[in-house]
Amino acid sequence: MAMIVYNIYNDNYKVHFRSWIISSLWRGHRRIYLSLTGLQPGITYYVRAYATGKKGTAYWEELSFTTETHEYVDLGLSVKWETCNIGASSPEEYGDYFAWEETKPKEVYVWSTYKWCTNKEYGVIDNKTTLELEDDAAHVKWGGEWRMPTKAELEELCEKCTWLPAKINGVSGREITGPNGNILFLPYSGYCSEGKYPGGGQASCWSNTSSSFRAYYLTYNWSGYYVVADLRCFGFTVRTVRP
Repeated sequence: MAMIVYNIYNDNYKVHFRSWIISSLWRGHRRIYLSLTGLQPGITYYVRAYATGKKGTAYWEELSFTTETHEYVDLGLSVKWETCNIGASSPEEYGDYFAWEETKPKEVYVWSTYKWCTNKEYGVIDNKTTLELEDDAAHVKWGGEWRMPTKAELEELCEKCTWLPAKINGVSGREITGPNGNILFLPYSGYCSEGKYPGGGQASCWSNTSSSFRAYYLTYNWSGYYVVADLRCFGFTVRTVRP
């Protein structure tokens, strides 16, 4: 019989102890999977485990991890949706705007300022159908399992949820109710091209799916919501998803 113990603490040196009694360990390696609860968001924790048995105590190396800082809504769909846009700190804020396959916001969103532009009229036609993670603004900004939604996931949001006009703190948008009754809010954040056109009773959110020099996105306004394709160089918002 052996006892497996780990100590977990953060930068404030708040220590937590957990232990498990293991009735038998065989030669070689045995993997033990643990689920940690009660941790605070956005905190870096350090973990070190040790085991005590008949032959003494063995110590493992210290590991570290940082807990998620981003909240999400489970609508009962295939993925979970972040509660606010990239660059926003609340659901009603517009956040930042990105060209498709770019990971930094800018002032002007036209072909001549597009990262992958090869001439004044068109961007790179690279035959990509899905963004690489290194070019996915959601993944680059937040890491982990966060990414931009696929075209199919945007269509699922349209087809399986109820959409109603709503306001949060005076900001207009759409209240989206999932099959399980949970609610997501999307503001009318507008879009960017030669200038910035926030609000205006409509919004556009990128998917990670493209079609030649166009890419698919979710557009919604006071009269409807649907998934279409438009020029990659335009500046749209990004609402992230995760498994």
